[in-house]
Amino acid sequence: LSRQLHYNAGILEYLFDYSDALAQQGKYDSSLAMNQEAEAIAAKEMDSARLFRALFNIGVCYDGLRNPQQGIRYILQARDYYEKKEIMARVGMCDNELMLLFLNAKNYAEALHYGREAIPLYKKYRSQRKLSTPLQNLAVVYQSMQQPVKAVPLLKEALSIDNRYHRESAELDRS
Repeated sequence: LSRQLHYNAGILEYLFDYSDALAQQGKYDSSLAMNQEAEAIAAKEMDSARLFRALFNIGVCYDGLRNPQQGIRYILQARDYYEKKEIMARVGMCDNELMLLFLNAKNYAEALHYGREAIPLYKKYRSQRKLSTPLQNLAVVYQSMQQPVKAVPLLKEALSIDNRYHRESAELDRS
């Protein structure tokens, strides 16, 4: 319907939602194509917020396609935009994704750098529940570096967070 009405904001939201579903299914090629279409539309519309959302998503797709160097390029662009706009929750998301991309590229120093940047941003600007994700990811970086002693406290903190929110969810389900 958005296409029939030439309603680009609706087209973009559809592309983002559908591409996310495709990425969750591991269909990164299809998700990438949709995000590249979103990038083109957002650029034409001069819609910076959606343009950099598309660039972030493209970077995530490249990670799924095992092309971390391409992914890094796109995520860094998105990170720069979010940092300039002071959208720190999104900077944290970019840092978490950059940690994974650099991990996949076996550049552990950069993975550590972005992981250490992501955690305080998640603590301050994202929900406590989501904090377990960068904690677990940083633990994987340490494990990959053969430093399990540094991974253990991160995993314990992540487990504590997950247990707390699992208990709260279970309590809500019973009420």
